[in-house]
Amino acid sequence: MYQKKQMFCQRKLKKKREALIQIGPLQKHCDNLEKRIYELESENSILKNIIGDLVKNNGQNKIEEIIEPIDKIISNSMKEKNKYFNFQEDNQIYINKKIKQI
Repeated sequence: MYQKKQMFCQRKLKKKREALIQIGPLQKHCDNLEKRIYELESENSILKNIIGDLVKNNGQNKIEEIIEPIDKIISNSMKEKNKYFNFQEDNQIYINKKIKQI
């Protein structure tokens, strides 16, 4: 009986080790994604502040001069994001709608 219990425990430990081995790379990938999400959220916050300041402090002509570089920044960020996710067409449509709203 003791041997059966010991064998059961050994099998259970083996399964746990195998699961941890499989989880390791996934955890690294998840950490990388979380880091990238944090970076994108920071960029998004900065861009929102810039756009808000422009709308408050400048006229229409000045805003149009600055929207083009911002569009490039957003496009580059979305392209980087699309390396992880395949939503390129939807993201481009979303970007164009947001730019038109500004």
